Amino acid sequence: MKRKLFSLLLILSLLLCLAGCGEKDYPPVPSTAEESRVLYTLSYEDKTYDVKYELYRAFFLNYKSEVDGGDASVWTSENKSAYITRINGMILDSVAEIYGTLHHARKLGINPYSVSFDKQVQEYIRGSVEGYDDGEVSAEGFGGDYDKYLQSLKESGLNYSVQDLLYRYAIATDKINEYYIGTVDKNNPTPEMKDGKLEYTDADVRAYYDSDQAVRCLLAMLDARSFTAERAQEIRDNIASYVNEAGVISYIMNFTTTTERDGAVGILIGKSSLDDAYFAELTEEAFRINIGETSKVVAINDGDGSHYYILYRTNKTDEYFNENLAYITESYLSSRVRELVGADEDALRLSASPTSEYTKLDHSLIAMP
Repeated sequence: MKRKLFSLLLILSLLLCLAGCGEKDYPPVPSTAEESRVLYTLSYEDKTYDVKYELYRAFFLNYKSEVDGGDASVWTSENKSAYITRINGMILDSVAEIYGTLHHARKLGINPYSVSFDKQVQEYIRGSVEGYDDGEVSAEGFGGDYDKYLQSLKESGLNYSVQDLLYRYAIATDKINEYYIGTVDKNNPTPEMKDGKLEYTDADVRAYYDSDQAVRCLLAMLDARSFTAERAQEIRDNIASYVNEAGVISYIMNFTTTTERDGAVGILIGKSSLDDAYFAELTEEAFRINIGETSKVVAINDGDGSHYYILYRTNKTDEYFNENLAYITESYLSSRVRELVGADEDALRLSASPTSEYTKLDHSLIAMP
């Protein structure tokens, strides 16, 4: 299991790692006056961020079915305010995550609207439109047809401006991690490697490991293309029926496609180590259950596809710490960075203020043109 960068929809997350091929640039597509309407403002320190209708719409359409369960009538019902309040909370959490990250990047001297960012955004778009294959990672693309690419964005609830913002957010996330954590890979050293700015000791990592801020779990991950929700629940119940960890490990490894790292060795989950945009419910489950207990089935579409996750909480041992120090350190550093950036995200979230344009919004009519 890995911590992922947050991206709104599948079409983006599949392409964040791609370098573009060729030299052709694809021109920005201006937003309409309607899309540019400001619905909320977020303010912190010396910056104010406008939440435009196009971004609100993208998240609304992405979260809509989760909130209304497929019943569109709720947005015009007597209880519509409860649904609107719930989805607004989800939208503003995501918006604050984006702008909080950009805000924190600026404080570190990273300009999300620099020439280097512009070029990287174009590389991602180029790879998306033309396709890409380096022998290890590939994307089919749209055969160089920019209009088809833009149509695919529209079908996902996005327009050019939102896609551009999400790319800049993802690039900024990478740069922030690089700043704090560095790029050192002891197994594959290169002259370009850099140390991160975060200072820590093995004792700090151990204190994190021993604290109530991190739990160790065995993980069963099931691909939703091969397992139904009913079968996932059966597997969860079978895991819960075992009276010892050895039985759980044997079952997970024999009846699922889970890796040995996840299912037999176990993963360390920190309260802030996983991306809340995808894994908030999984993190909540990890800390809800006690040692020897099994979580509920958690269904997640994490950008690589839909999966069912099942956790079995186990002990944090000295042996696990000693044999997995590098992995635990990664979790520790990820948590530290999330806490630093999260402070800016929280401040922006608390500052959210609706504009007069928001009062005119009819949620039942939100749709792509």
